[in-house]
Amino acid sequence: MTGRRNIVIVLALAAVGAAGLAARGLVVSARRSADAAPAKLEARAAADRARLESTLAALTRPLEADVAQGAAVPGLKAALTDRVDGPTMLDLFETEDWWAPFRTRDTAVLVNGQVVTARGEKNPPAPRGLSAAASQPGVTSGILVGARPVLAAAAPIALPGRADATTLLLTAPVDMAALAASVGHPVALSDGHRLLSATGDANQRAIFARLPGKEATATVSEASGLLAVALPAGPGVWLWTISSMPAPPAEASADPRLWSALTGLLILAAVLAWTTRPRSSPERVTPVAATPHLHQTVETAMSDPKLPGTMILGPSISDASHDPSMFGRYRLLRRLDGGGMADIYTAVLEGAEGFQRTFVIKRLRPELTRSRGAVEQFIDEAKLGSTLTHPNIVPVFDFGKVGDEYFMAEEYIVGRDLMRVVQRHVERTGRPLGEKLMIYVAHEVLEALAYAHAHLGPDGKPLSIVHRDISPGNIMLTTRGDVKLYDFGIVKAAQRVSRTEAGVVKGNVSFMSPEQARGQPVDARSDLFSLGLVIYYTLTAEQIYRASGTFEQLLQAASGPTAEDLSKIAAHPVASRVLRRALAVDPTQRYQTAAEFAADISHHLAGGKTEAATTVQQLFGEELRAAAAG
Repeated sequence: MTGRRNIVIVLALAAVGAAGLAARGLVVSARRSADAAPAKLEARAAADRARLESTLAALTRPLEADVAQGAAVPGLKAALTDRVDGPTMLDLFETEDWWAPFRTRDTAVLVNGQVVTARGEKNPPAPRGLSAAASQPGVTSGILVGARPVLAAAAPIALPGRADATTLLLTAPVDMAALAASVGHPVALSDGHRLLSATGDANQRAIFARLPGKEATATVSEASGLLAVALPAGPGVWLWTISSMPAPPAEASADPRLWSALTGLLILAAVLAWTTRPRSSPERVTPVAATPHLHQTVETAMSDPKLPGTMILGPSISDASHDPSMFGRYRLLRRLDGGGMADIYTAVLEGAEGFQRTFVIKRLRPELTRSRGAVEQFIDEAKLGSTLTHPNIVPVFDFGKVGDEYFMAEEYIVGRDLMRVVQRHVERTGRPLGEKLMIYVAHEVLEALAYAHAHLGPDGKPLSIVHRDISPGNIMLTTRGDVKLYDFGIVKAAQRVSRTEAGVVKGNVSFMSPEQARGQPVDARSDLFSLGLVIYYTLTAEQIYRASGTFEQLLQAASGPTAEDLSKIAAHPVASRVLRRALAVDPTQRYQTAAEFAADISHHLAGGKTEAATTVQQLFGEELRAAAAG
């Protein structure tokens, strides 16, 4: 019996010693996790900084392309070589055709760093110190601060026989909301002393307000658990973003002496327990019930929160998969529409601390997942949409699969498409929209098209994008008066996975160019023709191609509008003038670029945005508020 007792004691000592060693192992593991925390923090900061850098580069790239082309314009170089004065140069910028493609940009010419001519911005900031990380050789770009922060790009102008350093500067407003949407987190601008602009809620803006002066380092706000990262964006300008910090490692005691003492106590307790055990009849061993599966444990805890010592962990993966409103990471709210390829829903993405963001989910119809062509077209739309970063284009933020179903997540726009706006306006007032509003809408769509048509691929080569479906149903007006172009599903572009066979017609027949209706090759001028048909429809509430069948409409579209059609807009002088050119059957007689078209109507935009916002709110305000409340 004594030998047996000794064996048990030895086993107890060994077991407790092993427990002590395991505890010390936990301490070492905890130390290593704590040592890794700064590395995780720096990795997060580097990722956020890279996201800021890529977003800023995407926003300045169109300006870089414009300033590189503008600096090479022969008319500009001739005028500067002849040393024309400032007022004459301004007149040339306003009237000469060679400057028409760049008229939507604020423009300045600098000689030896001094502004000699400025169009648009009265006191443009000098471009000294702009980031040299531009994508075009000899071009610099970034954010400048004068009267307001602006995106800017500068390029040298080579003038024969002139030793002066002459520079062309083009600028555009900084759209902070679009910038934040592209980054995926709130953003702000500072100048080292004060906050210039910020997005986000009140708490996030308050955090941004404490950051000026700390641009040299990433700043951690311990109270809010946010990591703030700054990127130099221009001379004396920093671009900030804030995001959640990596979760800290679980704390554990770092003193091995404590564990040694606990080990000794456990050994002593084991010995005492053995030597003082009761000497009664042999104990009966009770079988231990099998431990329930973790999933069952969680379900039990959720079903009865009053159970003592129970932590409610939330639904497991299996629980979420049985919730019909959950689609991957998104909770579907309501179905908006269903087209030929996709079902469309509003959905919310939920995160920690009550974070919520609403998206539009386009879900490829289940029966089309077996069609290679449909899947490739859907993939093309998602990939292209994720690269188009422009305030007048609805961006794609996410793409993936849930089970066998493909989906993409797009920006949620509070507003209505132009088709519904026209129809509701006719119902309420008995007349179509006015010319001022439509000219503004057309100008904003042209801004989007100018960007898309000139967009470059990852290899730096033009993608030669053609939307091919410019129609009232693909143009959104928001309650703020913004205009958004969307649905690049049948876009023609280089580097597409899918291809359209020769002679196959794709698009909305009611708004097709003649060459598109004939199944001929199309280029950017086809989109401009389609926009002309949109303008016509908005001003007349009628479509030019009014045949009852698709084949008859195609025949009409292949021929283009008649003189009788164009006579119906004679009461609108601006539209009548531009549509006679935009709707020319011969593409060579149309506007050749979206920038040229936009420049021709840019002097008729005053009050257009306000009228757009007022119109949407008057026509749809109640139902939009009801939808938001629901």
